[in-house]
Amino acid sequence: QAVRPDAITYGSVIKCLARAGGRSNAERAGALLTELEARYEDQSSTDKRSSEERDRLAPNTIIYNSVLDAVEASRTLRKSQRNPAPQRVTIALREGIHYLKETTR
Repeated sequence: QAVRPDAITYGSVIKCLARAGGRSNAERAGALLTELEARYEDQSSTDKRSSEERDRLAPNTIIYNSVLDAVEASRTLRKSQRNPAPQRVTIALREGIHYLKETTR
């Protein structure tokens, strides 16, 4: 059985994007939130799914706050022009985004 990302998975990647800073990471965080909301709505409209499975995809305040943090970090980064993240965080973000894309196909 394939592992499917849930709200915790999405939230973890979004939090990493927020910590990395930068406009493109803020845009990715917003896109992931939009994707999570769409998946949640798809699950909500399907009567065959259990409420437990649907609840796994429910966006929460932590995720919304992480997206706001990503937007704020992109503004702070632009002002200070500092390096947004160590290389290992950037690599982890790429791997996390790749994982989400692969598991939602």
